[in-house]
Amino acid sequence: MNPDKKKKNPWKRAGRIVLKTILFVILFFVVIILAIQTPPAQNLLRKKAVAWLEKKLQTKVEIGKIYIGLPKNIILENVYIEDRQKDTLISGGNIKANLNLLRLLFKNEIDIKSISLENITAKVKRQLPDTTFNFQFVVDAFAARDTSSTAEADTSASFISIPSVTLNKIRLIYKDTVTGSDMEAWLDHLDTRIDSMDYMNLQFDIPKTNIKGLTARIYQYKPLAVLEPEIKDVIEARQPNPLKLAFEEANLEDIKIDFRNDVSATYTSINLGKLNVQSNSIDLNNRIIDLKNISLDNTTSVIRLGRKEQAKVVEKEIEQEAKSQVEAGWRIQVASVDLNNNTFQFDNDNHPRTGYGIDYSHMKADSFTLKTEDLVLSLDSIGGKIRNANFKEQSGFVLNELQTDFLYAYNQIYLKDLVLKTPGTELKRYAHLTYASFKDLSENFPRTQIDADISNSHVLVKDILAFAPQLRSQPAFANPNATWYINLQGSGTLESMHIDNLQFRGLKNTQIDGSGSLAASANPGRSGGTLAIRRLHTTQSDIAL
Repeated sequence: MNPDKKKKNPWKRAGRIVLKTILFVILFFVVIILAIQTPPAQNLLRKKAVAWLEKKLQTKVEIGKIYIGLPKNIILENVYIEDRQKDTLISGGNIKANLNLLRLLFKNEIDIKSISLENITAKVKRQLPDTTFNFQFVVDAFAARDTSSTAEADTSASFISIPSVTLNKIRLIYKDTVTGSDMEAWLDHLDTRIDSMDYMNLQFDIPKTNIKGLTARIYQYKPLAVLEPEIKDVIEARQPNPLKLAFEEANLEDIKIDFRNDVSATYTSINLGKLNVQSNSIDLNNRIIDLKNISLDNTTSVIRLGRKEQAKVVEKEIEQEAKSQVEAGWRIQVASVDLNNNTFQFDNDNHPRTGYGIDYSHMKADSFTLKTEDLVLSLDSIGGKIRNANFKEQSGFVLNELQTDFLYAYNQIYLKDLVLKTPGTELKRYAHLTYASFKDLSENFPRTQIDADISNSHVLVKDILAFAPQLRSQPAFANPNATWYINLQGSGTLESMHIDNLQFRGLKNTQIDGSGSLAASANPGRSGGTLAIRRLHTTQSDIAL
């Protein structure tokens, strides 16, 4: 007998035992997995899950069917969860989740690949005297409790990513007596991807979102706004914003929103055809928004302020808040804006309607189209390139075409490569104004440097009166159907203007063709000019005008 062989036999025997044990464990798990897939086993799991949830939440829970497909899929059908007031919290439809169950069970890590909700109704309520929402008991039930005084706070659970989120046929009811809100929304479809969501630190990275078919009714029965001291709005506007939001693209289609506040007499309705927003970066903390594109098609929006004192408060608070936000130093830039066939309407019933011209308290623009490039809005300037714009205003004013490179800044205003057309007006070329500051522009306009080239243009008096109806009382504007023909090239200020070329034909029968210099002053002794008149024809009635 070989003694070396005797020594190896115990190890072989132990190896066979270990191998059989491992195979048995694997087989055991396979049997368990296969058993879980059977209807009886899953029905048992459903009952256990319902019993556990009812004990955990201390409320009624129903689950019509549960399916667990290890290692990833969980499907719940016909779910019903009741709140503590015996009303519906969540009901109906099915919930599908694709997550790594093994990692959740053995490592306590959440790894979700997708979530899908379909035919779900959710009710969110907050009713006095209770000051908490009806879902707070769910948050409290699953909130981690650490009684150790030395344990560090674990915030890892606040970070989550979900590559695919889909919502179909969702109904949300929201009633909050504390804020005076009564809302209801119906969502046909939403799909999105969440790369990261840290709700503890308000950090969200949601690259792309698509929403199609959303109807929302929003009623408020408390004052919409309270007029606060202006300094408070200024301070709040300058506070850092903790929200960090990153997204690449958002698509919204077929959206209907009805907002009403009878107390403040404020009403808004939006019927949105299609909206696409593409982003480069958003930095709310530094007040910088950089967008690639905004496109809006076939949308109707209506805003109305009723004839109530509270509506006047809303108007003043909005103006005050807007001013504070502008002065806080926002910078918004959009590479391209593409608006097509939209309707915008605004009515402020606290101001009477005017009988002529564009009424800035009662405006309605139909078929509004705007295409711009390199649009920039900042604290002290707004500029960009308008490639096309046209609309019809309810006053009768029609803009057929507008093209220009424009800038309105703290020290200059210009319109370059201008083409403006209405049915009776055509303006071309450019105008450039320079000044020391906005204050200087308003207080010392006669000293503003002007450089203009209005080439071979004509203006319908009716179009001038549309924007300045107060001029109707002036004799020169008595005939709204009159057309003034202008060809002007000049530079200087109103106090000292050099005119390279001036050709005018208008009023009743006046024609001017000349060039030269003009000086104007409050002192008549210092006013005068040198003009070369090539042609001058007028009438006594035009001189009287």
